[in-house]
Amino acid sequence: MWWYLAKRLLQSLATLFVVSFLAFFMSRISGSPVDALLPVDAGQEEADILIAEWGLDRPLPVQYLTFLGNALQGDLGEALKWRGQSALGLVLERLPATMTLAGAAILLGLVIAVPLGVISAVKKGTWIDRVAKVIALLGQSLPEFWLGIVLIWIIAVNLGWLPTSGTGGLSHLVLPAITLSTTLVAAITRLTRSAMLDALDSEFIKLCRVKGVRERRIIWVHALRNAVSVPLTYFGVLAGAILTRTVVIETVFAWPGTGSLVIEAVLGRDFAVVQAAMIVFVLVFIAANLFVDILYAVIDPRIRVE
Repeated sequence: MWWYLAKRLLQSLATLFVVSFLAFFMSRISGSPVDALLPVDAGQEEADILIAEWGLDRPLPVQYLTFLGNALQGDLGEALKWRGQSALGLVLERLPATMTLAGAAILLGLVIAVPLGVISAVKKGTWIDRVAKVIALLGQSLPEFWLGIVLIWIIAVNLGWLPTSGTGGLSHLVLPAITLSTTLVAAITRLTRSAMLDALDSEFIKLCRVKGVRERRIIWVHALRNAVSVPLTYFGVLAGAILTRTVVIETVFAWPGTGSLVIEAVLGRDFAVVQAAMIVFVLVFIAANLFVDILYAVIDPRIRVE
C-alpha cells in the first residue's frame, strides 16, 4: 500500500510541475498587463518602467525559471493589479469562500445522487428508474450558467424565497450550491446505478438472499459496499472539476471566492494571480485525488495486495 501511495505522490509532483509550466505560459497569451493597468494617457516611459520592474523585458524562459525558483520557496509573486499584495495571499484569502461553496455542492450532490442511484438500480425499469435517468440526463446537459440564471429569476426574483447573490448566511449558499451540484448528481447517479446493478447480480448477493439476509441490509450494506468503489474512483475527478467550475458559478451569483478573483485577474492580465490560482486549484485537486486513492486502497483489498 505504501508503494502504491508513493507512486501516486510522484505522479502528483509531476502533474504540479506541468501545470506550473502551462500556467506560466498560457497566462501570457492575453497580452501584456501594462496595456491593461496603465492609464490611457500614459507614455512609453512609464510603460518601460513597469516592464522593467516586473521583469517582463527578460526572455520568457528566464522569467519562467525565476518564477519556478521563487515558487519552490513559496513565493508566487506580487499581484500586478492589486499592488503591494501577494498573489498567493489574495488567492488564499478568497479560497475559504470557494471551498465552502464546493463543499456544499459535493455534500448536496452525494446526499441526492447515491440514494437515487441505489433506488434506480433496485427499481430498474420502473417509473422511478426513468425519473432518475431524466434527472441524470438533465444534470449533464443543462449549462450551469444558464441554470443559475433561471434559478435566480424564478426562486429569488419572482418568488423571493432566497437572495439573488452575494454572501451573508446559509440562504445565500443554497442557489449556487444547487447549481454547482447538478453535474455531480448526474454523474454519481449513473455510476452508482450501473455499479449497483452489477453488484445485485453477483453470486455474493445471491448467496446472501439464500441465507435469508434481510433485503434492506443486502441493498444498503452488502451491495452498496461492493458498488461504492466505482463512483469513488471517479469522485476525485469530479471534485476537482467542481472546484474549477466555481469560476462560472461565482461570477453568476457574485460569490466572493477565488473563481471571481480569477476573472478579475484575467481581465486585468494579472499573471501572478492567475498563476497562483491555477497552482492552488491543482494542489486541491491533487489532494482530493490522493484522499480518494487512500480510501480506495482501504476499501479494495486488491490494491493493498498489489
